[in-house]
Amino acid sequence: KKVKDESFMKQRADSVKEQLEMIKAKTAEAKCDAKTAIHEKVVDIKDFMKEKEQNLVKKAQFWKE
Repeated sequence: KKVKDESFMKQRADSVKEQLEMIKAKTAEAKCDAKTAIHEKVVDIKDFMKEKEQNLVKKAQFWKE
């Protein structure tokens, strides 16, 4: 019975290791995806703000004249 318990524990340990490796891989992938999404949002916001700034400059020049 002891041999059977040891083999079960070994299988269980291997299974847990595999699950942990999958979790680590998924976490790394999710972090990468999050960084990419955040970068895209920052670029979008910068472009939006640049456009608004240019519009304000145009309006200010129009009102100057």
